[in-house]
Amino acid sequence: MVRNKFNQSFFQFIGDTQKIAYDLTLALQPEGLSNKAFSVLEHLYYNNTSDIKGISESLGLSYGSVRHFLKALLEDNLVKRQKKGRGYTYSLTKQGKVKLDACFFQVVNGIQNKYEDIDEETLGSLMECMHYITKKMY
Repeated sequence: MVRNKFNQSFFQFIGDTQKIAYDLTLALQPEGLSNKAFSVLEHLYYNNTSDIKGISESLGLSYGSVRHFLKALLEDNLVKRQKKGRGYTYSLTKQGKVKLDACFFQVVNGIQNKYEDIDEETLGSLMECMHYITKKMY
C-alpha cells in the first residue's frame, strides 16, 4: 500500500520538477536560436566535445538535423570543430560558452528569486532530499 502511494507520489514529483524546470528556463533560449539548436549547444556545454553521432543519439535528432544545426552554429561562431580521425568533433567557442553561461546565470537568479523566502534550515533539508534522490534513485 505504502509502496503504491510512494510510486504515485514520486511520479507526480518528477512531473512537477520537470514543470518547474520548464518554467524557470522558458525565457532562457537566446534570441535567434531554435529549441533544437539550443539543445545542441547545451549538449556541448555539458559534454565539452562530441561528434555528430553522439549529439544525434543523445538528443534523439537525425544525423542530418544535427549537421544542419552545427553548420549554423559554426557560422555564428558559437561552435568550433576539430578534425579527429576520419571525422570531426565539435565544442563550444568562447563566445558560445559565454552565451550559455549568461543563460544559466538567469536560471540561477530565477531560482534564487523564486525561493528567497525559504529559511536556511529548510533549504538544507531540501538539499539533503535532492542529494538522496539523485544518488539513491538514479
